[in-house]
Amino acid sequence: MSQRILIAYASGTGSTAEVAEAIAEVLRQEATVVEIQAVTEVTTTTPYSAIVIGSSIRVGRWLPDAVAFVQQNQADLRTKPVAYFTTCLTMANRNADNRRIVLAYMDPVLKIDPDIQPVGLGLFAGALAPTQTMLMSNQTGPYGDFRNWDIIRSWAEKIRPALLTAETPRDHKVTNLADAVLSFTDLSGMNLSEVNLRRADLTAAELTHANLAESQL
Repeated sequence: MSQRILIAYASGTGSTAEVAEAIAEVLRQEATVVEIQAVTEVTTTTPYSAIVIGSSIRVGRWLPDAVAFVQQNQADLRTKPVAYFTTCLTMANRNADNRRIVLAYMDPVLKIDPDIQPVGLGLFAGALAPTQTMLMSNQTGPYGDFRNWDIIRSWAEKIRPALLTAETPRDHKVTNLADAVLSFTDLSGMNLSEVNLRRADLTAAELTHANLAESQL
């Protein structure tokens, strides 16, 4: 029986919708049905075996519609594999400081329900044309398309096995990234004191100055 994956997104200017399409192209393989919908168009998450949720960032937060989607569907989301991705112009420069900033933007979403443990976390650069600034009143630049399609597609390929498994991760005490597929490997300078990385693949990770005091390795 084919499995159904939902990619639900909130997009301010259309950039995130295109990222959702790119992820769907990778996830669509034999016996896998992938549907893409704006979060405002999703009436139920019940028929899907796994869900990928993405949002662009506005004023340092996920778009309200995306946050509301997680809140309204949290009872179902905690029972199946879920992955989150964020598009943000801050990620145009993929350094450690910017990753910390964007991870902080996602923190309120991750805390909505501690039983929703993402199998993947993608931080991607977005796109913005100067003509779109009226949609983002506080945006002063940079402008352009900074999306790295290779990174986006690679992340989608890596999360696919986790999305197709019937198991859902559980750890109520810490942020559980033990099995999460991250779109980045440089963890230098990050505070990982409350992060479970026990089964994470850190073979290519840069951990310089990372705080691992209470982390579960």
